[in-house]
Amino acid sequence: MGSASRAGRRVWLAGGLVVPLALAFAGISGPASAAEQWAAPTSSGAKCQGKDRMDDDMKKAKGAKAAPGAKRGSGCPGPRGPVGPKGPKGDRGPKGDRGPAGPPGHCTDVATTRGNGDLEFSAALVNGKTSIGVRRMAPPPVGAYYWRDLTGPQNPGHPRNACSVSIAAEGMNSVYVKVLTTAGTVYENSCTYTAMGMLNCPSGWTALVKP
Repeated sequence: MGSASRAGRRVWLAGGLVVPLALAFAGISGPASAAEQWAAPTSSGAKCQGKDRMDDDMKKAKGAKAAPGAKRGSGCPGPRGPVGPKGPKGDRGPKGDRGPAGPPGHCTDVATTRGNGDLEFSAALVNGKTSIGVRRMAPPPVGAYYWRDLTGPQNPGHPRNACSVSIAAEGMNSVYVKVLTTAGTVYENSCTYTAMGMLNCPSGWTALVKP
């Protein structure tokens, strides 16, 4: 085969790269011009498609053969697939059993009575403790309450489950405090007092006959 025939099939470029004759007639003189031709589209998808085609043509011009199933190295991502349907809502678990009732909280109560002279007495049940208080009502202004705890060591036997309280002044200088428990039992304590309102509570709590 003559040199003219070989020149008609391919054109040798200065860089040693063989370019198909059709590219030479189209005015593409080298790889740089080919890259510019194929990269002309403005959209990213068109650029990726043009670059892949250019790579194929360059491989054919060099006589290279791509391995079957080989991936192109353009780095262009494929189109994004559609969003799948939303899955069904899961089944609701069974409701658990109701737990046991907790212990009852502390009861709160107060009661008031008048004593001899200008004295007023009150009994208060707060946070499981019972206290007795006294104040002077005359002359004005009304005096402040003086409180005494009836659940200390000097007054043993106070029930832990006391839930209500009452107070009553009896006789000349005695006052009685009673509490009712959640079990329905009544406990009683008593104090004596002076005309100035000084309290003396030496006794403990005694359980009365259950109503």
